[in-house]
Amino acid sequence: MKARHILLACGVFCGTLLLLLSYGGTGPMESEFLQKVAVAIAPTLVTLFGSMFGEILRQQREAERRRVDEHNAEAASREAERAALRALLRNELVRMHREWVEERGYITLEALDYARQTYEAYHAIGGNGTGTKLFEDMEALPIKEGR
Repeated sequence: MKARHILLACGVFCGTLLLLLSYGGTGPMESEFLQKVAVAIAPTLVTLFGSMFGEILRQQREAERRRVDEHNAEAASREAERAALRALLRNELVRMHREWVEERGYITLEALDYARQTYEAYHAIGGNGTGTKLFEDMEALPIKEGR
């Protein structure tokens, strides 16, 4: 419990008690005085618990906002990582296409297997038709042994 909640409750209690005492019955042992103390406790408790409840709600809202912010940041980070990986895989397909299709005109089984793995990874993370065309060109090449 925070000090401000206690101070607020004490202030309400004292203010209510002073207000009630100002209407008569000043002796501490009088039954009317005890009744007024009991009446002063009610708004004090309402104020104290209301203030505590408000603080709990504020903390929950803040925690939820932080969770949402963290989730959004993580999602943005994951998407950035996927975009970077797509770019790297696409560049590798472009490099392989240049080497095997444009320069050599044939491909080895090992290179074709590597091209397939690269293409499947590229496609699995949302790569577009450019990678498909590059891989299809490599797949259509004649296969030769060795390098």
